[in-house]
Amino acid sequence: MKLSKELEGLQNLEELDFSYNDLHDFVASKESLRKLKVAYLEGVFHNETTSLLQVVEAFSSAKTLFLNNNYLTKITSSQELNLSCNVEEISMVDSHLAHNILQSIGQLTSLKSLILSNGSLTGPLPPKGCCGLWKLEELDLSGNALEGSIPSCFYNLTSLGLLDISSNLSDPSFEPQILNPEFQLKLLSMSNCRAKGLPNFLHYRTDLRYLDLSHNNLGGQNPSWLLQNNTRLQQFLMEGNSFKGHLQLPKHANVNMFQVDISGNKMQGQIPMNIGSMFPHLQILNLSRNVFEGTLEELAKSGSLLTLRLSSNNLSGKIPPTMFTLDKLRQLYLDGNNFDGEMPLIDISTLSFPALSDIDLSDNHLSVELPKWIWNVPNFEALDFSNNNFYGHFPLEFCNLSLLRFLDLSQNNFSGSVPSCISSLAIEHLHLSRNRLSGPLPHALYISSLVALDLGQNNLTGKIPIGLPIFRL
Repeated sequence: MKLSKELEGLQNLEELDFSYNDLHDFVASKESLRKLKVAYLEGVFHNETTSLLQVVEAFSSAKTLFLNNNYLTKITSSQELNLSCNVEEISMVDSHLAHNILQSIGQLTSLKSLILSNGSLTGPLPPKGCCGLWKLEELDLSGNALEGSIPSCFYNLTSLGLLDISSNLSDPSFEPQILNPEFQLKLLSMSNCRAKGLPNFLHYRTDLRYLDLSHNNLGGQNPSWLLQNNTRLQQFLMEGNSFKGHLQLPKHANVNMFQVDISGNKMQGQIPMNIGSMFPHLQILNLSRNVFEGTLEELAKSGSLLTLRLSSNNLSGKIPPTMFTLDKLRQLYLDGNNFDGEMPLIDISTLSFPALSDIDLSDNHLSVELPKWIWNVPNFEALDFSNNNFYGHFPLEFCNLSLLRFLDLSQNNFSGSVPSCISSLAIEHLHLSRNRLSGPLPHALYISSLVALDLGQNNLTGKIPIGLPIFRL
């Protein structure tokens, strides 16, 4: 199918969407598309007879080209084309691209944004190509199989604010040179790259807003200097490395920081007492799977937190009551620590619990009965109190948890019967094994929403209700 005559007379057309049609041959008339600004051509080219440069030539007036899910593997030299274009943005996500596309793309000197994620690109980055894109502000090469060094000429791309090379295969590094002080990335993502060391140029960055170095081979002392140097950081992501030492915070407060994730490292010592004052607007804090120790007194004062993950550390002592009454806290994960004693008593008549929905206190040393306020918070969606020393009966207030989807009370000392009111809940995962529950299995356990049910190693009796979607009894 050719598309040329169909566009004649559309001199005022500014936006064209021809996505997910089948074009074997595509000819666009420049005269008819003089005012075109945006072209959506996603999933259009399938026969590997079209090159990126041909598409750009056909739509030379467009500033934005969406070319996701295409086959643009044909190699075309710019000398073969009358290439005069104003394109500023090109997106080719999930496309099959010519292996040398990064060399030829240097002809598109007006480019500001280039997104080539999941584009089946392999081999090293060429020393030319992208380095000629002086106006480039955003470059996304994630999800390819690129390797080797980032050419030193990248330091001359002083407009570049976002660089994403995450989820490429092997050992990215940055060629050393005298750094250009005007090269100031704002967003850098190089997670899942098997990097063996921090890029040297990070020592000179002072304007980073987003930094993701997760899931690499990085080790040594925690690079606290990154927090100190980059006072505008908003997201600091270091999950799944081998950093060790203490968590050192910057000397001055960072009011922009809203996410810190250093989970899955070897960090140790106490969580800094001033973390709430140094990051007063922190919303997401993930320090799980480290070796932190101490108590939670200071974190219990952080009024901006939405999600707090401290799982699998060596934290101990009593859980402060205020931890459950923070105004905005929605998700609280304290599992896999050494907390002991009883759950704090809270007067819920003076509280509204507007946010809290998920609590995980599993694998601790908590004991005594669960306080009744737990069963009177209607916003709860997931509760995991497994592998502790809790005991007592299911209270009737349990039926108040109308939003509950996940409940795990296994490996405790709960007794009595399973309340029949459970049938009124839309629960999906119910784990009650290894307790001292007794009495007949209630027919009420036939809940159509159930995905997993575990009642093993109790003292329940009677017949299994017909139609019960049982996983483990």
